[in-house]
Amino acid sequence: AELVLTDNNFKSEGYDRSERCYKINNLSSKPESLTFILKGSKSSPIINPAIYIKNWNGQETRILVNGQEIKESRIGLNNTLAGIDLVVFIPITKESETKIEIIPAR
Repeated sequence: AELVLTDNNFKSEGYDRSERCYKINNLSSKPESLTFILKGSKSSPIINPAIYIKNWNGQETRILVNGQEIKESRIGLNNTLAGIDLVVFIPITKESETKIEIIPAR
């Protein structure tokens, strides 16, 4: 499914088939709320998407799918020399356009 960003603070690097995840770069030096649309369909469903956010630089995170918090989501933090990267796994299956929000806990 195609990923469409709705925030200017981030840049999509597309889907990495070798890592099986969408890659997004945080252009800010601090954690920002990230909102994007996954364009799921019957021919290209959304199945358990993984998102890798480079330079997330935050800790706690909330994940919302179409406005509903997904408590079953899993997150991982990867400390690098450049900052903290965030890996998100969302256990959902959708065959329609889906809005996903990744929000740093304040």
